[in-house]
Formats: sequence, structure tokens, C-alpha cells
Amino acid sequence: MDDENNNSTLGSGPMSAQSLALRIQKKVASKMSNKNMAKIFIDETSGRLLDSLYKLVKEYSANKKLAESILNDIIKVIVKIGILVKNEQLSSDEIKNCDNFRQSFHLLTKSALSFYEIEYTFDLKHLQKLLMSCKSYMHDIIRGHLTDKSKNRVDNVFNFFSESKFLEEIFRNAKYSSIMKAIFEDARKLVDEGLL
Repeated sequence: MDDENNNSTLGSGPMSAQSLALRIQKKVASKMSNKNMAKIFIDETSGRLLDSLYKLVKEYSANKKLAESILNDIIKVIVKIGILVKNEQLSSDEIKNCDNFRQSFHLLTKSALSFYEIEYTFDLKHLQKLLMSCKSYMHDIIRGHLTDKSKNRVDNVFNFFSESKFLEEIFRNAKYSSIMKAIFEDARKLVDEGLL
């Protein structure tokens, strides 16, 4: 998306206004995709959920820069996919993969909620499998549209959240209980409203 895979570039023939507009949107989205900008475009519950995920990563890693990087990666990929959808750039197969991603992510969210709400049900392998399924669908969606940098963002996010030690810690260590409570209250609300 960051000028990669554009069918019309300055050196390869005529440039259409639509392709130029799309490239500009992608560039602006890349520059403006941060936590504060995301709050302009998303609802309050989703904003709180992103804030809580940031706090969780920061608390777990004791690394503010890593937490900011993970959050920025999430936001940038979501914004860029939103631009692709808005501009009807996805093929029917890619739209099908969006639906597959949505279903897998919904199942992931409901599984995590269940593991959080019902003691002794945590299943590390199940969560990791769902996270890797989501990652695979995401790559199928963005493969022909985004740069390697954006693809690395997807890997960075899903590899971090599927790490065994991370998942074991956040689900089993009481140290994270207040942040997890906030995450799952907002996740439950989004699921109940059909938004997640």
C-alpha cells in the first residue's frame, strides 16, 4: 500500500486520478495512524479496548516503546484495510477472506472471554491456533495491496499476542487481573453489540 503494487506509477504509463487519490489516502493514513487519531474514527468502547491492550503490553513487557509499536501496528493495518474496503480495492476472494478473518476473530474473542470467565478452562494451543488462523487470513487479504513493511506489522502483532509465555502470564497471573477485566468488559460489550 505504501506505493508498492500500484498499477499506475509515474514511469509506467498514464496515471488515473483514482489511483493517485488512493495512494495519497494510503500515505496520509500511514502518517496519521496513531492512538489519538484512531479515537476520531472508532467508537468509545473500541478506543478503551485499544488503550487497555496498550497497557497490557506495556505492563507485561515493561517496554513503553514496544507497547506503542504494537498499538501503532494494529491501528495502521486496520486503517489501511479500511481504505482498501472503502475504495472497493478487494477482490471477491479477498472479501471472502475478510469474512473468514471476521469469523475467526469472533471465535478467538469468544474463546478468550470464556477462558477468562470460567476458571480452569484456559487452552493455550486453541488460542494460538485461532491467532495464527487470523494472521493467515489477514495476509491473504493484504498480500496484493500492502508493502512488506505492512506485512511485517501484521506478523509483529500476531506473533506477539500468540507467544506462549505472554498468553500464560496474562490469563494466569493475578498481576494482570484489572487490565484483563477492562479488556474483557469492553470485548464482551462489542461481542454483544455484534461489533466484534
